[in-house]
Amino acid sequence: MIITVYLYTITIITYCEFFFQTSGKIIQTMDDYDRYPKLPGWKYECYDGVIHATPSMHSIAATLPVTPRASTSPCKLVSADDVPREDLVRTFIAAFKDSVEFFNWTLADVEKHAGQWTNALLDGKRGRPLAISRVAVVDNAVVGAALFRDKDDVPFLDLLYVLPDWQRKGIATAMVTHAVNILHEARIPVLNSRYDLANTASRDWHHRFGFKDSPGWLATRHLRAYFRQELHRRELIGDLDDAERRRLQQEIEKWSGALRSIWGDE
Repeated sequence: MIITVYLYTITIITYCEFFFQTSGKIIQTMDDYDRYPKLPGWKYECYDGVIHATPSMHSIAATLPVTPRASTSPCKLVSADDVPREDLVRTFIAAFKDSVEFFNWTLADVEKHAGQWTNALLDGKRGRPLAISRVAVVDNAVVGAALFRDKDDVPFLDLLYVLPDWQRKGIATAMVTHAVNILHEARIPVLNSRYDLANTASRDWHHRFGFKDSPGWLATRHLRAYFRQELHRRELIGDLDDAERRRLQQEIEKWSGALRSIWGDE
């Protein structure tokens, strides 16, 4: 079995936390299922009278127009070349071991993948590594990393992670901002990235930073289906005002329009 995992996210909500919040709900009727709150990027199944949630593994391409930004950092930023690889791998494991990207993986498999991915990236096997990569260090310990490579002659944010205890302190933003300012000085116009749709923290960070989504066909169909289901759910529970109804209908039309204009699909 081949498993493809996309690793370009900040992990703030762990899959364990989300899984136990959204799975195991006992239902009696299909209306119970339809009323059950859902999130984009997740697949919900009902069998044996219980709802089960798993990540749908939809990755979203995202593009950032490169412009200069004010740069501050809560910690020291150093080149990835100045940090032992085992420190990067150790931080990778701690940041990702409970993330949606590794849903249902054993710790041993995460550890193995972390070493393989990090070495392949830094050895240039996944594309030329870029010198704009930065590692966040506190008291000589690695707490985060933003690792970039060339992909189709465009800079690509391949890995972005921060230790759970150091998240929401501006570290990820500082590392990527440092890289963006170097790209601006080099007159490089865009930076590309990807994130997993089920990872709401990563999605929200990409949007706050200014990345614009370019979902593929499957992800676009998933998003349209999600908003259709959400509109139906809100109608069932009766808490839908006119403004919220319009918002959901606009989302449905936006994704339907994307399917028609890009893929000629209804």
